[in-house]
Amino acid sequence: MTPAWSSSAALICTAVLFWKPVLTSSASPPPRTGTCPIPRTGIRISILNDPPFTEFKSGEVEGILGEFFTEIQKKCFLDTPECKSVSRNVTIEKSLFNSTANFVSAIEGNTTDIAFPITAPMKMVLSGDSYLGPLLIFEVFIKSSGYSLIMDVENFNQKSNDIVFDTLLVNTWPIFVFTLLIAGISGICVWMLETYFNEEEFPRSFTKGCYEGFWWAFVSMTTVGYGDKTPKFILGRVFGVIWILIGLVVIAMFTATATSALSISFSDLARLEGNKIGALNLTSARIEAKIKGADVRGFTSVDSMFDALENNEINGILMDKYKVGHYLAERNNERFKVFRSFNADIQYYVAIRDRDPIKELTKEGACFERWIEGQAVNELLINHLQPVTVYNSDSDFMSVFSGKSRSTHLFLFTILGVFLGLVFLGILAEIFYLKLWKSKKKSGQRRRRN
Repeated sequence: MTPAWSSSAALICTAVLFWKPVLTSSASPPPRTGTCPIPRTGIRISILNDPPFTEFKSGEVEGILGEFFTEIQKKCFLDTPECKSVSRNVTIEKSLFNSTANFVSAIEGNTTDIAFPITAPMKMVLSGDSYLGPLLIFEVFIKSSGYSLIMDVENFNQKSNDIVFDTLLVNTWPIFVFTLLIAGISGICVWMLETYFNEEEFPRSFTKGCYEGFWWAFVSMTTVGYGDKTPKFILGRVFGVIWILIGLVVIAMFTATATSALSISFSDLARLEGNKIGALNLTSARIEAKIKGADVRGFTSVDSMFDALENNEINGILMDKYKVGHYLAERNNERFKVFRSFNADIQYYVAIRDRDPIKELTKEGACFERWIEGQAVNELLINHLQPVTVYNSDSDFMSVFSGKSRSTHLFLFTILGVFLGLVFLGILAEIFYLKLWKSKKKSGQRRRRN
């Protein structure tokens, strides 16, 4: 071995000896395994009462997410080898909330480690610039398929009938006035053409002749044609033919206008745009209703929202499809039905405190994350979701003269009252007339005898 080669080998060996510890110290430490995500100080869980996702019964949390979280808690917290030794000495404190405001305040007040269910608007509040609470990590817990519009059948039918009458009044009076005016013009024209040749039916007097002409024009236009007034002169008859054809068009216009006013489209009323819609505060439904152009009114409780709907203070309620079945079944009121549905991807989150070791739950591949991403809630959905009653326009809609309508009953009773009143007055008049006629007959007989 030459001296040069020996010196080079010595330098390489020296470099390797010096670099080995440097490389070892700069490498990232291996990830920790077998860490229990439950802090030794205990874990605090805040749960909002939000059926059918979470529901409090006898101090226990049930519902889709309630049972789902209980299963996750067993699989990922308590029954793991890493947590079994720790969990015996660790307390799990659950705080149950019926108020959304109190629920959000508790999270912001640093009194919780895990909180659910969190709506998208809640997430915005808990991660916004004005939020002063602890840092949170949000994971999608469950997704709903959209919204449903609930309306009161009785109020809906009453509103539709009111619109029919208003539309009938507004849309038909111009054509009604037009019909009278054009019949008056026709009456004057036929009088001018006929009075010289047919003075008996169309007198020479302007007032009398035009009155008779208007009568002829009106009954001819409506195709009634009593025949008591008929043009005799050839020009009068030619005008009569033209007028009858014009009358057919005018009556068709009047009939079409009235028919259009009497028929109302279901979609014109069962909509969000322009209607007063109720929605729960801090829910995606309230934002969705606002986006679609509704006059939105926020509510803090479901009971007050349904009371407002029944009292006709709002036109409808927009709510998550999953929740609709629960609340309609809970009330069991045939007046409340689903009128429309809107597809949407509604996400509900679980908020996890961003601190060790609880944030281990959100790491990629963690048990908690795997369960959530798996969305193993199909059986829970089947068990907890309720069927809904949908509005059927064929059976539920009450037209203006429907036998189920209170307005129809009132109208018919009013007409019946008028009829019976006239019959009563007619009988009284006949009685008095007969008495008067008999008294006159007796007095006439006495005069003849005298």
